[in-house]
Amino acid sequence: MAELDGLRAIAVGSVLFAHFVPVKYQVSLPFGSAGVQLFFVLSGFLITSILLRSKDVKLSQSLKIFYARRFLRIFPLYYLVLTLCALCGWMTWHEDLPWHVFYLSNVYVNKLGQWPEVGGHLWSLSVEEQFYLIWPVLVLLASKKSIVRITLALMAISVVLRLAQPWFFADSKINVLLVCNLDALGLGSLIACFGPESVNVLKHRHRWLIASSFLTIAGWLAKFGGLTSVAPLLHVGMVGLFGFVVANCALGISSQFLGTLLRHHLVRRIGMISYGLYVWHKFVPLMIEDALNACHAPALWYDLLLLGHSKGVLFGMTSVATSVALSFLVAELSWRLFESPINRLKRHFT
Repeated sequence: MAELDGLRAIAVGSVLFAHFVPVKYQVSLPFGSAGVQLFFVLSGFLITSILLRSKDVKLSQSLKIFYARRFLRIFPLYYLVLTLCALCGWMTWHEDLPWHVFYLSNVYVNKLGQWPEVGGHLWSLSVEEQFYLIWPVLVLLASKKSIVRITLALMAISVVLRLAQPWFFADSKINVLLVCNLDALGLGSLIACFGPESVNVLKHRHRWLIASSFLTIAGWLAKFGGLTSVAPLLHVGMVGLFGFVVANCALGISSQFLGTLLRHHLVRRIGMISYGLYVWHKFVPLMIEDALNACHAPALWYDLLLLGHSKGVLFGMTSVATSVALSFLVAELSWRLFESPINRLKRHFT
């Protein structure tokens, strides 16, 4: 599924754009949210596909293989980064670090009611890990019909909570909790249950695409116009669109231009290192700042590499370019020197 690596590249690129480019240039488009929700749809599809293929294996064996492979792919890098955060003083044991250690970053964000200065982006990894705790057992034990029914119910709850947030949870960050993201994870899971080819044979697939596009545009216009009460429609529309995209990419996208783009070796490489890129990128500015402090760098260097957004377009471009370039460099080194050797151990769990 080469195109799915390409989708990962688009997802992580969207997140980097949201986090490094000044908000005033983002025209109220939720680049960060879009990237994360695309990751969720992809994750729901891939994880459920793997689990469904394991249903004819003994439950204990299936769970052992699943969790061992997830452990090797996710935990080593995650805890390496948290260790670095503790050593550098970016996080503290008496405040934020324990939340991240136990994959409760999203609960911490919701508790604060705002994004913390460091580590806020780890909320999505907590959502995925919480999903992994319950989903494998459900998929491996339940019939496919039961999985579909449960998934639809969870998706409905998720959508209702999203739409109710501006009215009942306006001062909270309830949208980072697992229950509010089960629509994206669930849609990916449904596509896995029915098979991606089922999307293309749906009688009303064009209505699905049109409705999702309409909700996305309507939600964006509402957000752009300050109508926060209907802005969650943007999220619902995006999830619908991403489900359509993931299903088609899983089959091998037919468009020559898009297919070539998503299968390009550089795009696929970005997709391959996307996990490391996502985990590392928000800590890169902290690395730059510590390095500048250690070197007693002049103020000009801070303006060029860190504070450029307040100093004009040229300085802003240099700071964005520096953060993006170093994020890619750190992620590539992380993959080659740390993640890939550990990832090869997964061959012992097949």
